[in-house]
Amino acid sequence: MKKISVLLDARMVSSQTHGIGRYTYQLIESLSQFDSYQISIIYHQQTTLELLKPLGIHQAIRTLLSFAHPMAFLELQARSLQFRPFDVVHWTSFEAPAWTPSPSIITLHDLIHLRNPSILHMSYFFGPLKQALKNARSVLTVSEHSKSEILRHYPFLNKKIFVIRNGLEAHWFKPNSIESPPNEKTVLALGNDKPHKNLNTLIRACLKLWEEKLDFKLALSLGGQDIPRSWSAMSPLVTKNTILLRNASEAALKSLYAEAYCLVSPSLEEGFNYPIAEALSQGCKVICSDIPAHREFQAPHIQFYGPPQDLASLKARLKETLTAPRQTFRPYFEQTSDSFAQQVAKFYTV
Repeated sequence: MKKISVLLDARMVSSQTHGIGRYTYQLIESLSQFDSYQISIIYHQQTTLELLKPLGIHQAIRTLLSFAHPMAFLELQARSLQFRPFDVVHWTSFEAPAWTPSPSIITLHDLIHLRNPSILHMSYFFGPLKQALKNARSVLTVSEHSKSEILRHYPFLNKKIFVIRNGLEAHWFKPNSIESPPNEKTVLALGNDKPHKNLNTLIRACLKLWEEKLDFKLALSLGGQDIPRSWSAMSPLVTKNTILLRNASEAALKSLYAEAYCLVSPSLEEGFNYPIAEALSQGCKVICSDIPAHREFQAPHIQFYGPPQDLASLKARLKETLTAPRQTFRPYFEQTSDSFAQQVAKFYTV
């Protein structure tokens, strides 16, 4: 039986694989195990090819410009005839050419860029991307909230946009390989210092609790970034009580979820929040902002506070959690990356 030839945009896959890059890697990793598909990729960095080549990539097309380069979509459009041999092309992010000779699928994770858009974002999202969405065979997204936001801006997608929630890799559903008793109370936060992640509100809430002599540590992952100077300048207590996680392995993260009093996610906007899914899979309590995408997670050990920038509300939730005995819960997130990939793959044959 002839395999379906799929070309995936993998330019955002890197060793710091989060968000769109993680979505893409999961998809390629799972699809490479299915006999029905022949997987090829578009890439820019050599490290991307090195990460994906062991998965059995059939063909790799290298671009001159990186993902998110202002002119990258023009290069993709100029090279669109290279995509003709494939049965389907899957653009796994908002960056796609307006037209391709082969059927295309676009995954639009969210529209966070339109919260406070620049002229460049406006011209792209309502110019080339709008045309790409019109020409796509199907558009996928990761939450009902993202779907409603996308339809608000692109109502013509009503009959061809579908929600497929992201999944977690198989090892998240296996027993922890690292076991170490917690030495102190720990609050866990994973993200970056982009404004929509709103970690500044978490830092200020923690600082108020440290000033009240509440003893705990903030284990913080910023995707390889350092703690911003503006946070350190608030007080020596921030540096003293913050543990910066650098390149933590998946096994180490699982152990941290198992030990932490809670995960905190104060985001202003999300499409799909991977750390919340990870925490729920490990039975870790979650304190998160009361936003639509977060409300789609269903578990008894999620506590919402809001609005996201409400410092007093977040502080109260944290204090309540940290002054009570630590609790563990049964896992509540069960979507695997293989299950997610199987749902996506159905759109390659429509």
